[in-house]
Amino acid sequence: MCYPPEHGQKNEVVDIIGRLYQHKIQGTAHSIEQIVRQCVPEKEFDDTVVCLGCPELPLAFENFQGKTRFEAQGITYINSSAVNAKAIFEACVS
Repeated sequence: MCYPPEHGQKNEVVDIIGRLYQHKIQGTAHSIEQIVRQCVPEKEFDDTVVCLGCPELPLAFENFQGKTRFEAQGITYINSSAVNAKAIFEACVS
C-alpha cells in the first residue's frame, strides 16, 4: 500500500477533491494520472491498482462512472464508491 509520499502531492489530491466537489471536472483525471505517475514507477503499473477511496475522485473519470474497476491511460483504478454500492445492493437482494 502506498499513497502520495510528498506533502505537495497530498495537497494536490486535496485540491482535486475540492475541484470535483464543486463539479469542476475539467482536467482532474489528468491531474490524478500525473500524481499516480509520480508515485508509482511505470514498470510497476501491471502489478498496481489505484484505489479511488474518496467518493469524489471517481467523478474525474466520466467515461467510467459506476464501474467498480477500470483502466485509464494504462493505470488500473478501483472505484471504492461503486464497490461499496454494489456490495450493499447484493446484500440487500440476497
